[in-house]
Amino acid sequence: MAVVVALTELLRLSTASTLHGILDDIKFAVEDITRSHNSIEVKSTSELFTGFVTRKCNDLQLETEDFSIIKGQLAERGNQFATRINKSGKKIAQIAMSFIRDDMVVLTHGYSVLVNSILLAAVEQGRRFSVLVTESRPAFDVLKTAEELLSNDIPVTIIPDTSVAHIMSDVDLVLIGAVAVVENGGLLNSIGTYQISLIASALNTPVYCVAPSFKFTRLYPLSQKDIPEEKAERLVLADSWKQYGLLKEKYPELQVETSPLDYTPPNYLTLLFTDLGVLTPSAVSDELIKLYS
Repeated sequence: MAVVVALTELLRLSTASTLHGILDDIKFAVEDITRSHNSIEVKSTSELFTGFVTRKCNDLQLETEDFSIIKGQLAERGNQFATRINKSGKKIAQIAMSFIRDDMVVLTHGYSVLVNSILLAAVEQGRRFSVLVTESRPAFDVLKTAEELLSNDIPVTIIPDTSVAHIMSDVDLVLIGAVAVVENGGLLNSIGTYQISLIASALNTPVYCVAPSFKFTRLYPLSQKDIPEEKAERLVLADSWKQYGLLKEKYPELQVETSPLDYTPPNYLTLLFTDLGVLTPSAVSDELIKLYS
């Protein structure tokens, strides 16, 4: 992830001559990155990176007084964190694909590199299944998801977001990604995830979330109103939604809801597939304590 590469490079190039100075460099860099990106994922990754890199600072100071050695070891810990992130996707794919069996119908929503990698890994293992992909408005991620799957010979059916309840009885499992996993085991993801999970729960269809641990974040939303705002430019509206802009020119009082994320409470999720293993939503809080302590 770009933020980890940037922070690791900062450790390597920092001109600080004391441990306190290099910690300040990290702190200011994290503040600058989160201010410019305003992304939940960037914030949680930056916090975990800082904690991981600085966790053994006191031990390093006891081992040597040569600050160049200390700085080198901090940079090495940054590289170790990056390696963990890079390996997390394959580890999660190995865990999750065992839940996908022949002749299943999998429903997914939005675009997730990790979800797609799991589906592709299952195909490579000889599994034969089909995928329903929601339109995922207003971001309209469906085309990117569908093309990646179709190019690997996975049967895909695109369905309107409004038809999820109608078609859920045909679905064997729901597989979704996450922008962030919050303290109570719920998740923040592309808007529409909450309603899909509600419908799946009502029809006893399992909902599996795939998320690396660097997306675990110390947020505790109680409702949809508690979701931190993402930068508006992260949302690219589909052409059909842009037609509303023409109507708004004529009727400026028209309001168009384009929230990019919603919050899904933990009771609507079955399991989370992570690089820490398969977790129930209730286990997330314990893992967060371990990650941030």
